Amino acid sequence: GRRRGAGGLVRGVSGPAGDVAGALVQALGPGSGIGVAVHDEDLRVLVISPSLAELSGTEPGEQVGRRLTEALPGEVGEVAEASLRAVAASREPLLRLEPAVEAGRERGWLVHVYPLHYEGRDLVAVIALDVTESRSAHERLQRSRERLATAQRMARVGSWSWEVRADRWHWSDELYRIAGLSPAGSPPDLRTLLGSIAEEHRAAFRDVTAQALRDARPYEVNFAVIVPDGRRRILRGRGVPVRGEDGAVERIHGFAQDVTELARAESQQRAAVDIGRLALTGVTFEVLLREAAGTVARELGLDVVGVAQRRGPGGPLVLRAIAGPAADYGMLGQELGAESLTAHVLREGGPLIVPDWEAQRDIPRAPLTVQLEMRSSAAVAIGPRETPIGVLTGHSASPGRVGVEDAAFMETVANVLASAEARLETEAEVGAQSEARGRLVALALDAEDRARRSISEALHDGPLQDLLALGHEVSRLRPAAEGDEAHLGRVRDGLARAVSQVREVMLDLHPVQL
Repeated sequence: GRRRGAGGLVRGVSGPAGDVAGALVQALGPGSGIGVAVHDEDLRVLVISPSLAELSGTEPGEQVGRRLTEALPGEVGEVAEASLRAVAASREPLLRLEPAVEAGRERGWLVHVYPLHYEGRDLVAVIALDVTESRSAHERLQRSRERLATAQRMARVGSWSWEVRADRWHWSDELYRIAGLSPAGSPPDLRTLLGSIAEEHRAAFRDVTAQALRDARPYEVNFAVIVPDGRRRILRGRGVPVRGEDGAVERIHGFAQDVTELARAESQQRAAVDIGRLALTGVTFEVLLREAAGTVARELGLDVVGVAQRRGPGGPLVLRAIAGPAADYGMLGQELGAESLTAHVLREGGPLIVPDWEAQRDIPRAPLTVQLEMRSSAAVAIGPRETPIGVLTGHSASPGRVGVEDAAFMETVANVLASAEARLETEAEVGAQSEARGRLVALALDAEDRARRSISEALHDGPLQDLLALGHEVSRLRPAAEGDEAHLGRVRDGLARAVSQVREVMLDLHPVQL
């Protein structure tokens, strides 16, 4: 009775119907992708399709009447029979995924074991489905999703989709990370999303969204969001509307890229250029220090930024500029001791970054950070490492807020200040040299003028007077013989020419202002 045919087990019929059922089981040949088997109370095979027998490398007839531990090799038979035994005992179905290797090719079978009550007997049925292709497709899809997630993470790009009528959003994992949210939660709706956008960009974001719903055209928009930890992020978004059958926009899909670092780098570059231009306008170094401190505080979002220099060679360190929302301007001119962060940087060189003063053990905590209740700091030297002219420091009340990128921007500003100081010193030296040269030229001109005047006066008081006197004497002479009148005329003309020439030389040497 245990070796009844397949026709007697299906619907409890015999004859043509049983033959049809038997033919159906036999039709499940190797490679059909589905296998069927029925086991009796002793877990022996009553009927098995050729496709399922193929897994063990045997013919269906060789397994009928045998247990799986007898038909299948070693541990494989024990594991398979354990599943049958569990279902027979609990009378509860069991679903599991079983790997198999057939003809050198790995395959996957989804095996469903369930209890079967037939003509008073408690049998166990097995149905196995070949899920190799669907499993491979799923793995390919999974790998594709993983590659997409990796690419999005590297580019800081998150994708999204918005079902307009239901106001239902779908976000990629990277978009959750950009927004500072957990992927385990649900994406925010439009109202919540608008609430997280910076107030100055909220109206523009609302307008571009409304326009996209009206004209269904792709759009781009840049906006700032405030993430849950209070940080400000700059996003560049693009949306592509999709119309429904009624012509209205039913869905918008797109992406959002975190361009905070790019925007920050561009802003810092512009700020450094502006300080450099200001240095060329001729402002004093004191004004330049104040502008530099304010720029660093604004660009890096720091609570306090200060600039310190020594008061004269070997003199005490003095705070010359301070800026930031927590800055105490009454501290300007305050001397900084040997334990200050500035003094440490001047001794050891920089830059120096302190992520958290509470955990800092290498150097003592700077008194100024205690006074201002700062938790993280960065300091960079102004000027050459060997001969710095000062120190630029930045502080935040939050631990971990000041990092390597902040110090890099501070070094850029410090380089601008050092260049400005060097240029001012050079200009001062050039000015001093020009002034000295002017004095020398004035002295030389004055000496030349005195020499010319002396020569002119000597000509006036000497030869000119003698010539004039000689002229008077000649004018008193009278002709004594024939021809003397002509000789006297020539003498008088010669004396006149000599007087005129002496006077011209005198005027050339020292002009006389009438």
